[in-house]
Amino acid sequence: MTIDVPRRQAARPPEDCGGPPGYQDFLEAIRDPAHGEHDAMLEWVGGSFDPEAFDLAAVNRALVAEPKSRMELAVNVAFALLRSASVPE
Repeated sequence: MTIDVPRRQAARPPEDCGGPPGYQDFLEAIRDPAHGEHDAMLEWVGGSFDPEAFDLAAVNRALVAEPKSRMELAVNVAFALLRSASVPE
């Protein structure tokens, strides 16, 4: 099986962030220290989150893992594609 990684890779959204709209809200909050939810959102994800981080080794591990992990990978790739389509380069 061959999978093409999108040209613009990014981190997967945190679990239970509320889908694409929730992820956009999350990103707005963590990028703006003056945002009312900034501290709470960073605490929720363990203190820091880099939306541009991409772990190719983790993707490769997920590709050979159990089917549930493959579904998770598919969702994460879909989020990355959505982000790349809406973020100007």
